[in-house]
Amino acid sequence: MEALKIVKRAENGSVTIPLPAEWQNSELEIIVFPTTPKVFEKSDLTQYRGIYKNMNAENIIRDMGEEWDRDF
Repeated sequence: MEALKIVKRAENGSVTIPLPAEWQNSELEIIVFPTTPKVFEKSDLTQYRGIYKNMNAENIIRDMGEEWDRDF
């Protein structure tokens, strides 16, 4: 199966997609969905700098593991 992936911005409610020559006059299935927003590009991650500065790796790993402990 051949596929074509193109990310384009819609302009005036439409998108133009150039097709390969061998796809001319062919029946095509078209699926359109918005791209995933890029969360980390707009986030300020500096607010998390140094949150583990007073802990060593062993304590961090232990604490992360304890988050999953459940009393059933």
